[in-house]
Amino acid sequence: MIVEKEFKSETESLNEIQDFICETAEKSDIPANIVAKLNICTDEIVSNIIKYSSAEYVSLKMVTSGESPVCTITYIDDGKPFDPVKDAAEFDASVPLEERGEGGMGIFIVKKMMKSVSYRREGNRNIFTISI
Repeated sequence: MIVEKEFKSETESLNEIQDFICETAEKSDIPANIVAKLNICTDEIVSNIIKYSSAEYVSLKMVTSGESPVCTITYIDDGKPFDPVKDAAEFDASVPLEERGEGGMGIFIVKKMMKSVSYRREGNRNIFTISI
């Protein structure tokens, strides 16, 4: 199943986006543990788009299947270029909390939870994809 939906790039859209993922996952019989991981990652990714990109919209394309990967979500926004795979601060969990710099933990979590993550820039759009 392939489903796409566009949302305004604003905090109020986060609940709508989570509902979109849950409804699509339910129709595709995606297990609850995978849906939970998708929601955690989506919250991180979309929150960063809203806070830092100056995007007007964020569009999600969700592809589900009975094979591996079970689900792929592509996040498309019209914000400033930013490659979270390469440009996010490095996160080192071995460094004590009080000595850590800001940033990097979110993409670290996304990379740990997903089978794959990728980024590309096309025209004026950021395209970030996760698969589980």
